Amino acid sequence: MCRDQRPTFSALIGELECIMASLKGEHYINLNITYVNLEPGLSSPSVPGSEDELASSGEEGEAAAVC
Repeated sequence: MCRDQRPTFSALIGELECIMASLKGEHYINLNITYVNLEPGLSSPSVPGSEDELASSGEEGEAAAVC
């Protein structure tokens, strides 16, 4: 590689500053997302899944608790 093909230090700093500026801030990727708006006061149902809930649900809870 020839010496005059190399960028100057100030040119490298300028490129790094440009890259850093492009990385700052919030970035969003394009995803197909569906939003569901609930009316005020309505909440989504709770999802059972804690060990206490599984144990109190009978045989299924016992089998799940053993795992």
